[in-house]
Amino acid sequence: MTEKQSRSGVSRRTYLAGLATGLTTGVAGCGDSSDEPPSSSNESTDESASNSGIPYAGRYQNVVDVAASGADTSGSEAINDLLDSLVGDDTLLYFPEGEYRIDATWAAQGYRNVGVVGDGAVFHPPDGHGGSWLAFDGVDGLLFEGVTIDLRGKETGPQVQVLCEGGGTNVVRDIVLKGVHTHSQKTQAFVYRVAGAETDLLVENVDMSDGSSVTEAVFVFPTSDPGSITFKDCRIIGWEEQGLYGSAHGGPMKVLGGEYANNGLSQVRVGGGNADTAALVKGATIRIDKPRPDMKNMRGIWLKEGDDTIIEDCEIEITSLEGTLSSGGIVVDKEHGKTTIKNTDILVNAPTYGIKARYPKRGNFYAPSLRSRPERWDVNLEGVRIHGNGTGWSAVQIEGRDDSALDRVDIKQSGTDRDGVDIIDSPGTELKDLSVVVGRYPLLVDIGQGDDDCGVLIGEGSRLESRNHQTSDDADRYLVNETLPFCIDRQFFGEGTNNGRFAITGVNNSGVVGTLVDLS
Repeated sequence: MTEKQSRSGVSRRTYLAGLATGLTTGVAGCGDSSDEPPSSSNESTDESASNSGIPYAGRYQNVVDVAASGADTSGSEAINDLLDSLVGDDTLLYFPEGEYRIDATWAAQGYRNVGVVGDGAVFHPPDGHGGSWLAFDGVDGLLFEGVTIDLRGKETGPQVQVLCEGGGTNVVRDIVLKGVHTHSQKTQAFVYRVAGAETDLLVENVDMSDGSSVTEAVFVFPTSDPGSITFKDCRIIGWEEQGLYGSAHGGPMKVLGGEYANNGLSQVRVGGGNADTAALVKGATIRIDKPRPDMKNMRGIWLKEGDDTIIEDCEIEITSLEGTLSSGGIVVDKEHGKTTIKNTDILVNAPTYGIKARYPKRGNFYAPSLRSRPERWDVNLEGVRIHGNGTGWSAVQIEGRDDSALDRVDIKQSGTDRDGVDIIDSPGTELKDLSVVVGRYPLLVDIGQGDDDCGVLIGEGSRLESRNHQTSDDADRYLVNETLPFCIDRQFFGEGTNNGRFAITGVNNSGVVGTLVDLS
């Protein structure tokens, strides 16, 4: 047993046996708050290593070229035992160009300021391996960078674990999964956990675009004291179940850039906890154009739980749902509170919503990322464009979200029976500078029986147009020639009306035209 193992109170073999049972309890650690692992406080870094051309050599006391230390670079012989003898605190393991075979599970447990960096290095798991394979557990200040993981062996689906705590910065960057993740065991390709409010993890430029026929790409574990996690410029494409599954993480979470496409139940699924640790999705490209018929619901961005999430500068496309369904390009689910969507372009050429916000769950409830029930539930759209030839449904539907707001929203959806904005039981909603051209009703409003205040306020600058609705003097007698701003309230529904929605069929320079319709 090494001194390090003795300090941690567990041998490597014992740890590996524990990994086989899965991650069910405990949180391990990582470690500073810049995008790079901190330099060692020990400044006695070997000068020859610093000048050897090995990247990041100046940040570590011990710099090891694993090939020069005897590692087989042909991929024929496993290097697990050699790595065990080389890894340690304040140590960089450098893998020059070559093929490296890592059998079973290799664990780097409990180390501080540790780097695993490749330069043209390819790691090979054994054929048929599924489950835990590389486990960075309890490391503080991890850098894992510049490695291709070859999954082209028969039924091969290894898992990389990065479990962080300790208050520091950790980086996983420039990693490529080559080949389809095919093992029958349904384990994610990457799992992360970030514990401790001062702990950061950056996952940057990880390419998982070859997909999986079995499982999901990424899962972020919850923890009682979450840190911050950022996914930057990653590619997750074609995974059987879910792409980025991060909704259980209760700390600050950012998804910056990247491409997420044709994954099963969701492309990006975020949480972020309560409003003080809100999640951000910015500049991401979301795409569904190769539907998976075995999936019941292929969502774009899924706000499963959380509060005050911001979605900004994203491009979302749903162009085919043949053989499957989708709840929408952006889905705000019943356990997610206030939501802001800004400057985002959504193309829908299929029968689904561009944006769908569901009724909030009543009463108190448990969600892994939330400390308490959100205080606000409103949905706010600013500078959003929704276009395409989607049929049926509506471009936007908001349910039970009082005091929501749509500002400078542009909707052009001319498909058959396509509606524009559908506001249900959300009194106090305001529409400003709204432009809608759709196949059927530009605006639908449903107001509860007990709501006496303004249900929906149509502000100045709004223009609504129906391509197919034929106006009738009798049917549309309610709102001919009214002017903006205009409030739709309960009086337009008539006594005893329960199932009707008020449909605005046109708003132009002449005024407002609307009618009561039954969509039951």
